[in-house]
Amino acid sequence: MLRYARSLSTLTIYIFGLSSLFHGIRTLLHPSGVLIPLGLPATALPAINATSLAAIAMGLYYTLAAYQRNKSFYALTVPMRLLTASVLWNQSRLGVKDRGWRTAALWEAGGALMTGLALVWEWGVRKGVW
Repeated sequence: MLRYARSLSTLTIYIFGLSSLFHGIRTLLHPSGVLIPLGLPATALPAINATSLAAIAMGLYYTLAAYQRNKSFYALTVPMRLLTASVLWNQSRLGVKDRGWRTAALWEAGGALMTGLALVWEWGVRKGVW
């Protein structure tokens, strides 16, 4: 993996992709590990399974984009991940008392900011700004 991550932005996408893939697989195999911390009822299991599959797919897409060094993809993920972070953060305000939603929101926002800053830094280096 590190052999292919020749830029900081690529490394941030690899890390996010691999974490998404790992968490998707783990949640698919052990869904109660998500139901309980998020305060969800057992009836949410089908939605958790679907979300797990989406996380696995997203992990594959992100690692493929990192392997291809697809900077346009990286840039498009930043606003989407910030939107996701705001939705997850506000989810906890809608009555779910546990910290799980906010933890996920912070992970999304932190990753988006790291990728965005890495892209800006790389642009500045390319343009001779810094």
